[in-house]
Parts: sequence; structure tokens; C-alpha cells
Amino acid sequence: MSKRVMGKIIAGVEVFGDRGKTRVKALLDSGAGLSLIRRDVADRVSSGVVRLRDPQKFRMADGRESMSTSDARMLVVRMKGRELTGTFYVIDDMPRQVIIGVDFLQTWEIALDMKTEDYRIHADPRAIEIA
Repeated sequence: MSKRVMGKIIAGVEVFGDRGKTRVKALLDSGAGLSLIRRDVADRVSSGVVRLRDPQKFRMADGRESMSTSDARMLVVRMKGRELTGTFYVIDDMPRQVIIGVDFLQTWEIALDMKTEDYRIHADPRAIEIA
């Protein structure tokens, strides 16, 4: 089940890492360039920290610089029965547990359907072709 908020979709998903899994409400946001995860959620499921050489800074839609991070995690997200991998930048404090951005949406060919307040996954993670 998904729910729409301000033109964006919120969906219940499971997030997996080397420490385990947790169920979260993720914001599927085609306006966010990268995927983000709140630190408490990231630490609960993953110890595999990727330290960034230079901190990544994020601007809000209004243009203000408001968040930054020095680490990321490679995680698995279960959506509609499919296990999809992606990089999530860890943010110490943000209102959402997880924001799934364009990087993840495009990789897995996820289409947001605002009319039905749902999403469709077009890519099949079992059929990834390596050239």
C-alpha cells in the first residue's frame, strides 16, 4: 500500500544490510537526485560504512544547503517482492526514515503513478545483463 503526500509517494518497504532488516516508510521522490537514509535506520541494518573523501552536501528544494554527510551505505530494498540494491547517503537527522531518489528510481526503472498513488518496477534484478 502506498500513500501520496504533496505529489510524492510514501510506501512501506524493507531495508536490508549486514546487521539485519527493518521495515520503513520510504518517500519515493522523483525530485531528489540521490537516495538518503537516516543514520539511526542505517546503523540498525548496516555496519558497512563507505567514507566519502569529501562531504556530500544536499540542498533543499528552496535552494538552501541544509544537510551533509561523510558516509554512505550499500543496501538492499525489498519493494513489491523484488530485492533491489542501491547506495544510500546517511543523514544524521531528517524527518523521513528513507528517501528513494532518482538514482535508485532510474536504475530499477521504477515509475511513479500519481493517479493510482502507487509505483511499478520495470527492471528485473534477476535479469541484469553485463556487457
